[in-house]
Amino acid sequence: MKKLLLLSALAVGPAASFGHFETEANDTWLTPNNISMAIGDVVQGTTSGTSLTVPGLGSADHFKLNFGAQAMGVYRNRMALDLAGFTGSLVGRTTTSATSSTSIQSMFSLAGGIQRMNQWYSFGAAHSVDYKVTGVSSTSTLTYTATHSQSAVSVTGLGTVSAGVHVIDTFEPSMDTEIYLLDMNGNTLEWNDETTDAATDSAISYNFVAGQSYYIAVGRYNTAANVGASDVGVVEAGEWLTASYFANGNMLATSSNTAGTYALRLDGANVANGAYVAGTEAYDIHFYGVRAVPEPGSMAALGLGLAALARRRRNKK
Repeated sequence: MKKLLLLSALAVGPAASFGHFETEANDTWLTPNNISMAIGDVVQGTTSGTSLTVPGLGSADHFKLNFGAQAMGVYRNRMALDLAGFTGSLVGRTTTSATSSTSIQSMFSLAGGIQRMNQWYSFGAAHSVDYKVTGVSSTSTLTYTATHSQSAVSVTGLGTVSAGVHVIDTFEPSMDTEIYLLDMNGNTLEWNDETTDAATDSAISYNFVAGQSYYIAVGRYNTAANVGASDVGVVEAGEWLTASYFANGNMLATSSNTAGTYALRLDGANVANGAYVAGTEAYDIHFYGVRAVPEPGSMAALGLGLAALARRRRNKK
């Protein structure tokens, strides 16, 4: 199976980092430090608590991290914290209250505490991430540093499909999957958390348009995108109506770091050569690429029409 590696010159090679230090009051998502970020930049601060109501040292530190546009592609972004005792979170909204914030993803530590990070995926468009850092009483004199990093994602190419309605689903997964269909700018076109016949399977049906390319993204339960649960598609039985979502751009992130496997199917046929191993790292989402082409009958009709037009032109000469 062909792998398509989508790269941006901005996403590879060393980059000079720039430090941004927090300023009070930034104790809620309504009053964040608004920061223009470049790849590799860091944010620093000091906090000894989690309060969202009492400003000062005991409050959470909130940042709106603004990233500029890049070449179109899929990119994995991380914010890694250097010191134990601090916790980072990606902040979003819920479909039950667009004016309330929720934690889309709390920081995860890899084995041995080697890396303490949050992770999300972007698609080249400018976007903003609401990022929160909390501490405990023992961190009152410590300064944390959260460092951004980015890498290009390898997208598995599935070739072409004919224009029209197709069904994409995960089959017999050992993990609770969630599936998204996106355009090349990362806009959510359709999504599903679980089907009516299984608590872990996911399935979407979509009318593919000739000449258009799409991303298929498979993550775990509690994946968040740029839409709330009720914004796209038909809500299935058991769907998560209170799912969280990003409010500031086209992004994807999952709150789960559990491992598992799944098989991806297109119209009932396995397209991933058997069970595809997922969850090799925390917060993984896997991406597939597919392009819709005209149906063979449409191409034949077009060919006949062109031939008839050519004959008419010859007869006029």
